[in-house]
Amino acid sequence: MPVLYRGPVLSQAPNPMYVMVYVKELSKKVAVKIPRRMHGKIIPGKLIYLEADNSSDHPKYNWVKTPRRT
Repeated sequence: MPVLYRGPVLSQAPNPMYVMVYVKELSKKVAVKIPRRMHGKIIPGKLIYLEADNSSDHPKYNWVKTPRRT
């Protein structure tokens, strides 16, 4: 089962395909890959969900759509 985190966007990363997000559960700032269509819509201060991909030594974080409550 994938691990989902939530955190506020701090800033745009030097690479426009990424944003910097603070994850409270990890107590650190991570770079999150966002889809091309979301570039410019994810601004600092916005709360986003991200998924950790732990398949390699260094985890990678990807943006995920906000989960729906049932």
